[in-house]
Amino acid sequence: LFFFLGLLFAHTYFGAQTHQGIISNPSTYLMEGPSAGSAVVSIVGEGHRLEILGKKDVWLKVKWSDRVVFLKETGILIL
Repeated sequence: LFFFLGLLFAHTYFGAQTHQGIISNPSTYLMEGPSAGSAVVSIVGEGHRLEILGKKDVWLKVKWSDRVVFLKETGILIL
C-alpha cells in the first residue's frame, strides 16, 4: 500500500505536467522573446487555448501554431 501511495505521490508532484491557459484579453500580443522590445509574432483575441511551457519573470513561454512564443502573464487565465 505504501509503495503505491509513493508512486501516486511521485507521479502527481514530479511527473511531466503540462499546463494550459485561455487568453483573457481582447488583443494579446504574442512576442518572439520575453521582452517588450521583441518582435510581435501575432495579435490574438480572447478565448484561444494555449499550452504553457514555462515562465520567465512576467512572461509566459507558450506554444502557438507549432511555434514557441511569449506573452505577459496578465493576458492569460491558467487552467
